[in-house]
Amino acid sequence: MNILIAGAGNVGRYLAGILVEAGHAVTVIERDPAAVERARTESGARIVHGDASEPSLLEQAGIRAMQVVVAATGHDEDNLVVANLAKIEFAVPRVVARVKNAANAWLYQPDLGVDVLVSAPHTIVQLIEEQVAVGDVVQLLELAKGEAALLEATLPPGSSVVGRRVADVQWPADCVPVALIRASQVLPASADALLEAGDRLLCVTDTAQIDSLHSLLGMDSSGGAPAPA
Repeated sequence: MNILIAGAGNVGRYLAGILVEAGHAVTVIERDPAAVERARTESGARIVHGDASEPSLLEQAGIRAMQVVVAATGHDEDNLVVANLAKIEFAVPRVVARVKNAANAWLYQPDLGVDVLVSAPHTIVQLIEEQVAVGDVVQLLELAKGEAALLEATLPPGSSVVGRRVADVQWPADCVPVALIRASQVLPASADALLEAGDRLLCVTDTAQIDSLHSLLGMDSSGGAPAPA
């Protein structure tokens, strides 16, 4: 995948290094000469020296070939400009923007070009609230602007799905099992996969079906315990 990262600070360099190791083609834009040299040494990415808020430099960096742009500078105003240019001017399919100051998170809206915002305080609060709200079913990722989600559910011993094949379970509408994590193995949730107690089941589902998924798996949505028979 072709990925462009605006900003080679600690966040941008670290992200670039991970993505390069994962086999992606990564380009980093940075205007500070010292940060440019650190990024060249540490990340393994292609480095472009300049201002990522300049459309001509984005063009030079090959933004039209990018599948993802990450605005990861240390300034919210710059991240918003980069996100807006990437989405509106260059029609990049996926734009991720870092929120530097959590108080500015409300500015990062889809109509300004932001598909996904990343804010450490908001992410921590979201994880805490989701864990309290759903017990053993945890929302890992919001999809389709909140209309769908990637969920992880740990199957309790008393669940009605334990011992059954994935194909034999009547899943809620718009709920698709995609993978099983069993011990250290990641397994596809294929039609013939047998569900076992303790499996961590990953599902993509319509958020309106989360309660139905709780009921099917035999969990109490307020605490994760198996529902009474």
